[in-house]
Amino acid sequence: MNKNKRFLILALFIIIMSSLIVFSLANAQQIIVNNPLDPTNKKDIGSVWVAVVKTILGFIGVASLVVFIYAGFTFLISAGNAEKTRKAKDTIIYAVLGIFLAMAAYAILSFVFSTIEGAI
Repeated sequence: MNKNKRFLILALFIIIMSSLIVFSLANAQQIIVNNPLDPTNKKDIGSVWVAVVKTILGFIGVASLVVFIYAGFTFLISAGNAEKTRKAKDTIIYAVLGIFLAMAAYAILSFVFSTIEGAI
């Protein structure tokens, strides 16, 4: 499977998971989740989903940054080899797209969550 198909599948997966979370929050009632470590700290299911999404998007951003650094290092040690240079440039492009996608997903989900929270 080439890189474009993998990127498309990943983007579709993120969009589908985001929409499922949004629809579950829109239809959810006030469900209280008890924290087993601190029984006095009760949270509703919406705030738990927001925390989960922020964590996942944070990991995606960190992974993209690590790939970006790796691609930069690969570019530096390519020693003029055209194949290695092309591969490093492609990896840098995909890493930048990954960072952009994580930031865009965070902005969209923040907007949607605040809109749903204001409507309830």
